[in-house]
Amino acid sequence: MIANRSLQRSTKLRSIISSSSFSIPKHRAKTTSIILQTSRNHLFHTKAYFKGSIFSSDFAIQTFSTIFSSDFAIQTFSTIANDDHKEGDDKNKLSRGKEDFEQIQEYTYEENYDDGEFDEYADEDDDDFEMVNVQMTSFSMVPNEATETEVNDLIHRYITSPSTEGDVEMTKEDLLRIKPCIKFLSERVQKSQRRSIQDVELAFQDATNAEKLLQLLIKHANFASGANSNEIAIKSLETNDEVYITHIDVHNVIEAYRYSVKRIRSILKKYLNRKKNTEYMGKTVHFSRRLACRCIYSTNHALGVLKQMEEMSKQYPYLLPSQASYESTLSLLALASTELSFLLRSEGKARGYLDSNHRFGVRDKINPRSSLNDDYPEFVNNPWDDHTLLNSYGLLTAAKKADEVLENLAEIEKTGTGNVKVTAEAVEYALRAWIKIMIRPRRFMGFVSSDNEVQSEKDREELNVPRKAEELLWKLIEMVNLEDDNKKTRLHSYMFRGVISSWSYSNHVDGNEHAERVLIKMGEMWESGVIPINPTSDLFNAVIGSWARRAHVNPLVITERCVALAKHMEKNSENEVEKGRHLLTMKPLTYQTAFSAFKSALHAKDLEDYEEILHIAKNADQFLQYLNWRAKEGRDEATPTYSMYSTACQWYSKAITAIHMGLENERSILSDAGVEFIGSTDDEIDGVLEDAFSRLNALIEDVETGVVVSENTHQATGMDIYSQVLRAWAGAPLNSQADEEVSKILKKVISLHNEGNQFANPTSEMFEIAIKVLVRSRKQTKIEEARELMKKLEALHLDGVPNCKPSIDLYRLLIASLEDNKDILEGMSKIYDSNIVDDLQEKYGGNTLSFHELLELWKDSPEDAAIWAESTLFKVVEEGPTSESAELLKAKNFNAVVKLWIEADKIERAENLVQFMEKSDLNGTQPDALSYHLLMGGWTRSDPSTAYEKSINALEKIEFPSSVSYTLVLEALINSNKDDGIEEAEKMYKGLNSNKDENGIWPNSAMGNKILEGWKNSTDPDKSVKARNLLDWMMEEYKKGNQYVKPNMTSYYTVMVACIHRTRGLTGVEKRRNFEILRKTFNELHAPQVFVYQIMFSGIHRLLKGKEQQYFLRRVFKKCCSDGFVKESFFETFIKLATEESKLKVFNNCPYSKYEDIPKTWKIKCSAQLE
Repeated sequence: MIANRSLQRSTKLRSIISSSSFSIPKHRAKTTSIILQTSRNHLFHTKAYFKGSIFSSDFAIQTFSTIFSSDFAIQTFSTIANDDHKEGDDKNKLSRGKEDFEQIQEYTYEENYDDGEFDEYADEDDDDFEMVNVQMTSFSMVPNEATETEVNDLIHRYITSPSTEGDVEMTKEDLLRIKPCIKFLSERVQKSQRRSIQDVELAFQDATNAEKLLQLLIKHANFASGANSNEIAIKSLETNDEVYITHIDVHNVIEAYRYSVKRIRSILKKYLNRKKNTEYMGKTVHFSRRLACRCIYSTNHALGVLKQMEEMSKQYPYLLPSQASYESTLSLLALASTELSFLLRSEGKARGYLDSNHRFGVRDKINPRSSLNDDYPEFVNNPWDDHTLLNSYGLLTAAKKADEVLENLAEIEKTGTGNVKVTAEAVEYALRAWIKIMIRPRRFMGFVSSDNEVQSEKDREELNVPRKAEELLWKLIEMVNLEDDNKKTRLHSYMFRGVISSWSYSNHVDGNEHAERVLIKMGEMWESGVIPINPTSDLFNAVIGSWARRAHVNPLVITERCVALAKHMEKNSENEVEKGRHLLTMKPLTYQTAFSAFKSALHAKDLEDYEEILHIAKNADQFLQYLNWRAKEGRDEATPTYSMYSTACQWYSKAITAIHMGLENERSILSDAGVEFIGSTDDEIDGVLEDAFSRLNALIEDVETGVVVSENTHQATGMDIYSQVLRAWAGAPLNSQADEEVSKILKKVISLHNEGNQFANPTSEMFEIAIKVLVRSRKQTKIEEARELMKKLEALHLDGVPNCKPSIDLYRLLIASLEDNKDILEGMSKIYDSNIVDDLQEKYGGNTLSFHELLELWKDSPEDAAIWAESTLFKVVEEGPTSESAELLKAKNFNAVVKLWIEADKIERAENLVQFMEKSDLNGTQPDALSYHLLMGGWTRSDPSTAYEKSINALEKIEFPSSVSYTLVLEALINSNKDDGIEEAEKMYKGLNSNKDENGIWPNSAMGNKILEGWKNSTDPDKSVKARNLLDWMMEEYKKGNQYVKPNMTSYYTVMVACIHRTRGLTGVEKRRNFEILRKTFNELHAPQVFVYQIMFSGIHRLLKGKEQQYFLRRVFKKCCSDGFVKESFFETFIKLATEESKLKVFNNCPYSKYEDIPKTWKIKCSAQLE
């Protein structure tokens, strides 16, 4: 295709030269260099031109030697003379040349970036660069060449020099030099080897300078007008009388920008460490951002120049950009789309990697885009390294701009205003821009439920990407087939793969169906000869994968569809082989992808019908047996894997669990109806269960034979099949054989392990399932068997068998099930003692046997737990702590033992342990504030009379006392049995306010509530007044700025209870006073609760009598009704205390005698509050 075009242009050049008035010697070297701007693939056409030209062979050899080696040039032209008389050879050579040209490497399309992020698409545009270069060779006829010195001088004088700011005068001589300088810069960018970052920087600088020179040319050059404006502009190149701008200058600038981004990914990837870690992910994101920045910069400037010339062409039509310029710009947009997609995916992968690998609660974050040049000061001032460029483009921006360029071409072609049109190449670039978009929107098309309308529109727009890509694909196929045999564009499988993947990954509600439709249509077009490429294995896999990923949506239908597609591919493959073609071959990945649908379907929601689940399980089993049959027939690619067997077992397990859940529900219904449940009498159900369990056993037998398992799958994964069967039995609680079966299966695995099978390693999960099933049976013999299995698990762990470690939950289960659990506790201690270091390394794990969890299991016997824990700590002290075990001797672990001694009422042992901590010189063992806090609380409970003095002494030992410290001291003083203990505590509390700058402690509501609690429990007849006074003081201090002392609900509640607590012996006046305090406190509450009304009704009952009682009874009950807090006990209290007159006034003459009769609005909040 390119060959023919090259030959045509060579012929055109010959005609131009032969018809011109120039002498041949003057332009011979230039014309020859134009033609020889092609690669060795254009050899034949260059030979053909020289053979029919007026140039001598010596000159041709000399010219070729400047491009290729001398030996190659002599060898090439040694046969020209011998071929002159052969007329038919030209056609044969043309055919061979065409074949040479069409050896274009197919573009690669990767669906993931796991192992080749910076390799993907690295070279896919190489052929396109070559094509455009060939197209423009005939236009490169500038008579004067520029040297590097002239270019640098011109750039310095008119671009980089400070004196160039503002308008500058330009001499005609300099103006004449601009055009060759632009060409020189463009060619230097194109010829750059790009072997280093410095080469990349120079290329971008050259492209930018070329554009700046173009702007100078536009500003100072002449513009041709009239019907022959193009000829006038071209003619000026010969005479040098006037300088006219042409579309050739524009194309040189666009080409410079396009070549500036060529292969820069392959350069930047050299600076990456391929090991995946935080540093690697950060560098990947950094380089992907820089790539995107530079692509966007080049794309924006190329588009800017293109649009500028389009505007100028409205006045000067000859300035309309050439076809090649449009196609170059489109190829830039396709590359920008690729880099933007890569950037967004690399950022997403980096975030996911860092989030999933954070440790100790510290989450690493990728740097913001604004930090792009923080570590690269040399790039700060580069406009192509400006991070704000990244915010100017969204995921679809490049593709949309490509569409705009394509539409503009179509409009120009339609109006006939220029010699450009929509070509297959242009459509190919636009298609590439769309299929490079890698998106997985979160919502389905047509099912958007976002409250944010902008976000909804964005989702709809993204979901339209695959539709647009498919539309361009069919348009491209139509255009290619309308052209003659010398096609400019070839169809490639990457185009179909891109559209199929775009549909399958888009999460479009019908994406999988669209992907399959494209594949089927591709096959039909291949069979009918419309397209030259056939559906390949990877395309089938992509379609099957798109169905498999959605299997959780419609499990039964989609799993059957995936199996059908795999078998359909088998049939097509066999047909191809029969025809002698081997382009479509079955591979293991196809069967694995089809079977993955069954695995995906396991996550289906609302799949509870056991018949449907069993149907899917049987389909998986049948497909597995079909693959076995294929493998036995010699189709090794169909050999099942362990994962397939595991998935089939999971489905049977799921079906068995669903059946038993239905049976349990049935039993529950019968039990509620008063009918004794004696077991299932449904023979059909029993038969289904029996068949399911028999198939599970058969699957295990297949695995154990080893003849049907893929050699590519690690055999250790086969243990998961045993786990799945154990889960199936665990999901059958009503099956009387479950305990026997799980024990038999686990012992079988243990036996395989003991026989030396290195892959047969029982796991903690297997033991856990078996032990739970045995304990569930409630048979003493089975529980004892569970005890023995636990000992075996402990032994395997101590032997170093991986994935065999007793969990704290398993110990907890056995301790609760066994009356005599001393040996379990001892075994637990042994495991811990042998595994201290391991425990410390896994202290953030969820299934680790830890020091504190062991103590938790001993909570029913705190003294025994304290003895074991203390001995464990002192054992480490005596043996001398290592760098790992020293972590155990931290104060927090000693504090746990202090707490146990206090709970065991052994305060002296707790004191002794704290004293040991005080005297210890081990790092981190010294007592902290918690150590003394525990002692303070223990003293208050065990010996209130001495607690205060001891607490004061302990307070002095705390380096940085907290509010908790002072709260405990106040509590000790309140409970010290001193007559004025509460008053002293209140005095100390208020004194903290004046000394807050000295000790840094502010009085807070927690301390105040302790004192209020003391007044509440006091026998002082004036306690309600004193409690209320303290509440008022707290409120005043809060208003003065101490936000910590603001009374809370507990404060108000305690004052109210103080008013009604221990009221016997109070006079009528004192009771009336207490009620006024109660009422005042109640009215200050902004949101009364149920328990507050309970206090009010108790106060009305205990503190008031007569009319006053009736008055407040009615008011409070009415407010309770309006708030919706009427509790049944409140209603009964009202009925009991209220007179008939009060009832009539409150009930409005409605005879409510039962709580159920009152309006629902009266009690609407009551049940919620109680819950």
